This record gives sequence, C-alpha cells and structure tokens, in this order.
Amino acid sequence: MGYGGLLLEYIGAPSELVHYGANIVIGGGSAQLVPDGFEPRDSESFDQTGIFVTEGGARLELNVTPYARAGVTGGYRLVSGSDLRGISDADLGGPYGLVSLRFGSF
Repeated sequence: MGYGGLLLEYIGAPSELVHYGANIVIGGGSAQLVPDGFEPRDSESFDQTGIFVTEGGARLELNVTPYARAGVTGGYRLVSGSDLRGISDADLGGPYGLVSLRFGSF
C-alpha cells in the first residue's frame, strides 16, 4: 500500500520545551495483493486497487536543541474505496504510532 496527499499540521506553543501538535493527511494511493515469489515482470498476477485515505494524529514533541525536535505521534488511518479480494477497507486502516526526529530552523 502506498499513498500521499495534502498534509495540514498545527503546532501549539512551538517555543516551549514540550509542546503539542496535530495533523491530518487527505489523499489517495493504491493497494496491492502480491503472491509469494512475485516477479516484477508478472504484472498480470497481482490484484491492485485505488484507495482514498484520511489520516489524523496528535503529537507530543520536545525541543532538544534550537534545530532539533523529538516527538511521538498517535493517530488513526481511515481507508475507503478498496476492492481487493478478501481485504476490507478496515483491514487497510487502523491505529498507528510514530516516533520522529525533526531537524530544521523552527
């Protein structure tokens, strides 16, 4: 499964040592069912579908230095539009967690 889209993000109190944030991704992509031993030249032997994805999360972040932040994020991914055999939208979506290091001029 792969997807991309528009990322909207809010960062609250970014100059505080510990601060919070929230994000949402709205976009699309595709999901594939690929058999064991799949070879790229066997493009006819897999099932593929387009999907719509909405993903929202909340983050807690620590300003480590003026140019580095460490954070943890938890959220939920909703998927719709999948028509893969034996795989539902709920199978592709669900809760997620993320640990991040961000570098830049904040």
